[in-house]
Amino acid sequence: MQIEYKDHRELAWDCFEEKVHSILGKESRTSILDIGCGPEWFKDKFTSAGWNWIGLDNKPFYHNIVSNMESIPLPDDIMKCVFSCHSFEHTENPIATLREFKRVINGSGFLFMVTPYPCLRQIFHMDKTHWFVLNEIQLINILQKTGWNVIDQTVFKN
Repeated sequence: MQIEYKDHRELAWDCFEEKVHSILGKESRTSILDIGCGPEWFKDKFTSAGWNWIGLDNKPFYHNIVSNMESIPLPDDIMKCVFSCHSFEHTENPIATLREFKRVINGSGFLFMVTPYPCLRQIFHMDKTHWFVLNEIQLINILQKTGWNVIDQTVFKN
């Protein structure tokens, strides 16, 4: 028996590709804002897939913008997609952050977000920089409260 292991970034990328294809089809993949991009983990994947990648992180790595996600220094309606992989749980103000994501996304754009699932590991050995970890019902509620239309969700549990 062979076991395939994928880390959270690989799972996120595979899910993103599948969901984006179902949302956009062959429509142009223009600008994407990679929230919490760290040392550009996804930059090559996005640029190879035809996206104009812009990274944002609160620590200065190699990317374009050093800022927190609660106050993104970009004009309104400029991004096709905001991509947030294991970064949303690091915001101190989730409602303001979701409103800020919405502000920078253009009318036909979308948010793709991956967050950790609340489990015993998260509860007892929680990363001290995680302000909260929401289950899928709580996450959908906070998204809807901030004006998002949730069109799909996938839960990966380990």
